[in-house]
Amino acid sequence: MPKVLLCVAVIACCLAASAQEYPKSDVFVGFQYNSFDAFRIQHVSLLGWNAQFTHYLNKPFGITGEVTGSYGSPTVGGVGTSLPTYTFMVGPTMRAPLEKSTPFVHALFGAAHMSNTKGTYSSTGFAMALGGGFDRQVSKSVDWRIVQVDYLVTKLKDATGSGNGHQDNFRLATGIVFKF
Repeated sequence: MPKVLLCVAVIACCLAASAQEYPKSDVFVGFQYNSFDAFRIQHVSLLGWNAQFTHYLNKPFGITGEVTGSYGSPTVGGVGTSLPTYTFMVGPTMRAPLEKSTPFVHALFGAAHMSNTKGTYSSTGFAMALGGGFDRQVSKSVDWRIVQVDYLVTKLKDATGSGNGHQDNFRLATGIVFKF
């Protein structure tokens, strides 16, 4: 009889776990730091915002759309400039929802746009972000994205004449995730 009760208990727990609901979508809004590769001359620090919408097709797999903005007024190659930079990307996301946290990885592809406020430079090109992060549950419908780390590749027109239009960037983000 104890073995039968144990089997019934295990089956009940499995059914309860499989019936557990996971959010079908989430929205992330947060702060980001971008170490931008300024045309192979130097890395400059840009600060800004990050917004993402992810819709999950099943428990682990979703599609993410992302829009970001980064701003700074660095001196690049001895010339002071303002470099607002925007990215618009979409791609697959995989998550591993745990009881109180959710690690995730994503691969996002799209476009980046950079221009300076003096109107002497403007470029739109390819962008790709490969990375992931870790969300921690705050309440049933809100998580805190403790960290999101991305390797961000952009291909923007060379503004310096060095001939290199490929930028290897590093990006960190943190903020709030609303689940529904």
